[in-house]
Amino acid sequence: MKNEIADTYFLTEREIISKLPPDKKKLRDNLLREEATQVHDRFAKFVVPAKVILKGSAFTDHKKEFTEKDFEVGAKLLKLLATDCDTKVSPIFWAHPIMSAEYAETIEEVIKQNGGPDLNPWLIKSRLLIHDIGKLFKFRYMLSNQIASRFLKRCGVDSRTMDFIPPVEDIIGISKKTITEIEKLSLEQIIADVANNLGQPKLNLSGEITIKDTNEIIGFAKTQPQRYTGGVWINEDLAKRALSERNGQYMTIELLRKEMAFLYKEYKVDFRRTQIKTLEKFRKPKNKNIVNELQKLTNSN
Repeated sequence: MKNEIADTYFLTEREIISKLPPDKKKLRDNLLREEATQVHDRFAKFVVPAKVILKGSAFTDHKKEFTEKDFEVGAKLLKLLATDCDTKVSPIFWAHPIMSAEYAETIEEVIKQNGGPDLNPWLIKSRLLIHDIGKLFKFRYMLSNQIASRFLKRCGVDSRTMDFIPPVEDIIGISKKTITEIEKLSLEQIIADVANNLGQPKLNLSGEITIKDTNEIIGFAKTQPQRYTGGVWINEDLAKRALSERNGQYMTIELLRKEMAFLYKEYKVDFRRTQIKTLEKFRKPKNKNIVNELQKLTNSN
């Protein structure tokens, strides 16, 4: 199989690394080779079975509307990838995609109740469920999104799947299409970005999975540069420097605040209530079973 990761990232990274001082060059070059091999091996292992899972679903057929069956397809894909994922993937990680999906549905319900458009809940839910799969290949900042796009493309997934969340590089200001105002975003993108940010799980004092409140989310976001340490990919370094040195993290938080203010003003979305409702949905047996199974499957092979 063509070495997708090497062609896409490895050669570009090698070119940049070649300009580093000799001591740093050798260290990063060796680490880069190791990480590129790990990601490539996971591509080789999972592309074919993932194609089987996704075939015939709305993920691969743009003419189909997303339904609950597609959400179940997304869950099957996660279960496949869980068997051999990056070791940085923690047990609580698996709650995030489901919690984000339920958060999106809750927001959409409020929008409809208050005179807004009647959106298909499974459209955003199904895509949010698999939006972080790049982290299963390599738990890196921003790079994981690029890996996910490459993997899904190899599996025949329609481009809508990854385009519905505003790109990280646009939000933190390292692209030519920097996003600072919500006027540049569709309602779907706003809902997805808010749900992705607010659907962050945590463990309570009893060890039960619950959900972070808004203040905790802001504090959590501020730790982004520190949470993704030890990387060897130059483009990840650029992203982390943008977060800490170029006020990129401030831009991320401010965009989230603007999105939430817009949803409250236009559709009366009360985020305290949506938080409670989302947690109720997340704790339904079906969702809890998915999380439990994913946790058991993690690196089971």
